[in-house]
Amino acid sequence: MGKLSESRLSQTKLSKRLSGILSLIQAKPQLWDICCDHGELGFAAADAGVAQEIYLVDRVPSIIQNLDEKIKAADIPEGFAIKTFCEDAAKTKRNFSNANIVISGIGESTAIDILEQYTFDSECELILSIHSDNYELREYLGSRGFRLLSEQILKDKGKYYELLRLSLKEGEVVTKVGDSMWSSNNPESIELLEKKISYLETRLKHHNNEQDKLNFEALRGILLKTTR
Repeated sequence: MGKLSESRLSQTKLSKRLSGILSLIQAKPQLWDICCDHGELGFAAADAGVAQEIYLVDRVPSIIQNLDEKIKAADIPEGFAIKTFCEDAAKTKRNFSNANIVISGIGESTAIDILEQYTFDSECELILSIHSDNYELREYLGSRGFRLLSEQILKDKGKYYELLRLSLKEGEVVTKVGDSMWSSNNPESIELLEKKISYLETRLKHHNNEQDKLNFEALRGILLKTTR
């Protein structure tokens, strides 16, 4: 799949988080960037040639208006398309076929609300970077039949992110606390792991929640295994 054009659409250097997401995208006919914000990921993906059809979705009218103006000013060759949709993804049903779907920059409850509206064929891949602990989201993904292709921890501008790449066709079981993303070779993942354990330990001192206890014990076991 060729690149969009010689003149780059993405004029801004991607953040570490968006660069991490872009690196996970395998070439497919379509890329959907849900909650796209300023569209930098979609434009960078167009420059990289990972899709011939790129769809940018956000519910903020001013964001979509700015994106439409940028697209009109771009020299987009025949055979490529960049389109926008101004919609609340959590209230809009969509069926995806042979596409990459990226959802990032939101909390896990909103991500679940969005995914409830979506259906996917077996050729789709889902890439998530969600701002939360993701315990419920991971459980939900498993209930939908998603399998884990890769997971990693990334730290950008002082914030930690879990980047998940998933498929309905192949991969590993999606565990509730993660597995392969915790590694002594990635100090940032150990930092986050220790923070999660400390947070849950504090919660358990005030509320004896069974699920918190299970998550705490699972994460503590992972820490002992990865740092010994």
